[in-house]
Amino acid sequence: MRERATKLENDNLKLRETVATLEGSVADGAKEVAAIQIRAANAETAAAEANRKAAEADTNRLKLELAMEPRTVGRTYVADDELALFDGTKALILYVSNEEAHLLADQLRFVIENERVHWKFLGIQPVSEMNWSNRGYAYAADVVPGIALLTTMGEGIKWDSRANRAAKVLAWHLRANNLDAHVEVPTTGPAWPVGIDRDAVLITVGSKPQDYWTEKAWERATQSIERQEKSVPPELRYITPQYRQRQEDYRKERENSRQEKDAREDEEHRQIIEAERLRKSREP
Repeated sequence: MRERATKLENDNLKLRETVATLEGSVADGAKEVAAIQIRAANAETAAAEANRKAAEADTNRLKLELAMEPRTVGRTYVADDELALFDGTKALILYVSNEEAHLLADQLRFVIENERVHWKFLGIQPVSEMNWSNRGYAYAADVVPGIALLTTMGEGIKWDSRANRAAKVLAWHLRANNLDAHVEVPTTGPAWPVGIDRDAVLITVGSKPQDYWTEKAWERATQSIERQEKSVPPELRYITPQYRQRQEDYRKERENSRQEKDAREDEEHRQIIEAERLRKSREP
């Protein structure tokens, strides 16, 4: 009996040792599984970050390509139909002295002078070669990026002249073609070319607006400020959550203002076209 009891005790001891070994193996396996899961999660995070950076790089590449791409403009049936309502409108095209602006100016000529649209084309030349009555708005050094369509007033010419309405219609179609175009009536003096009729539309083609580089400059400036801010105590920091919120509020307000401006310009364009069609229908 004693021998049997000893044998059972030894067997139980071996069984406990086996169970302890198995439990240790299970624990080690759980640790290994947990380590594998952590590595997998880290790999997924790294892959997501790599995908984000790749998408950001693709976006920046596309923005850069668009920034470097020359502007173009072509005719459309709708533009021809609406610009033809203002046949006889005098127009002079001036461009800054670079090849991209010159090519765009040449394309603009065929938008306002073709077999369907018969504006009275007065010429095309570099803005620097124009003889100005003074150093007004459209002096060569003052031509802003984008396309400006200028009309004038005085001497029997009203602010809302036929030339001004024609310029607004042309500007609307240029913006529809993703070009930066606006209409102005200079009020800073007789900023008008010598020898050019004052009932004409003066089209100045400036350099291409570079929103891409402006955005990059703003990003670099913000990053520089943020680096400097890290050495400043939190209570003295300029870029605070409140500051960022004000910036975001300003951005949204500016976007809303842009949308409202677009809506106003669309409505003004509709009214101009309706009025001009009505006037044409009453002509003998």
